[in-house]
Amino acid sequence: MNLERRRRILLWCAASLMAASWTGAWASGRTLKSSTQNYEQVPVVARASTASLIERQTASAEAAARSTPPKAAPARALVSTSDTTGQASRFVGVATASRSAKTEQEYWLRGDVKCWNKSPKTAEALGLLIVPMDQYQGALSTSRKNLVRLSATIYGGSEQSFRWETVLEDAEAVQKLEQVVVAILTIKFADGSVWEAPDVELVGFF
Repeated sequence: MNLERRRRILLWCAASLMAASWTGAWASGRTLKSSTQNYEQVPVVARASTASLIERQTASAEAAARSTPPKAAPARALVSTSDTTGQASRFVGVATASRSAKTEQEYWLRGDVKCWNKSPKTAEALGLLIVPMDQYQGALSTSRKNLVRLSATIYGGSEQSFRWETVLEDAEAVQKLEQVVVAILTIKFADGSVWEAPDVELVGFF
C-alpha cells in the first residue's frame, strides 16, 4: 500500500470516528445579533458579547432525564428599575417553564461576553441575565434558565472573556429569535462582598 493511499484511509477513518462521536451532539447553529446592557454603578462592565442559537439532537432517555426539574427554590420575580441605562430592567416575572417528558430536540443559546472590572477588587463570580429577543426588541422568554452563574476571575482593572450557555425551552421563541441581550445582575468579589443590581429582587446566585 503506497503512502498516499494509506494517508487517505487514515483521514477517512478519522472523519468517520468524528461523525460517530457527534451523534446526539450539537447538530446546527445560527449566529444572532448580541448586545450588552449595564447598570450605571456596576463595578464590572459587560463590554461586548456574541450569541448563537444551537439545536441539539437528544436520545429519548437523555431527554427524559433532562425533563426532570431540579429541586430549586420557588420562582421569584425580577422587578424592573429605572436605574439601568438599557432594557435589561424590562424583564419581569421569572417563572419556571415546564418541559415535556420527552423530546428529540433541544435548543440552546450560547455565546461569549467580554467583561471589564473597573474596580480595584478581584471579582470571582458573575450572575448574568440572558434575554432572547425578537426583531422588535421584545423579550421572548422569562424562564429561570435565563439566569446564568459564571465562575469568572477578573482582577481589578483587567478584562476577560467568558463563555455562557442556557437552554431555550419555548418553541415559539426559537422561531422568533433574532437577538440576545446580556446584562450583569450580580457580582461576587474575592473579599466576600457582593454587588447587586439596584431595586432588583434576585434569585440567589451565590
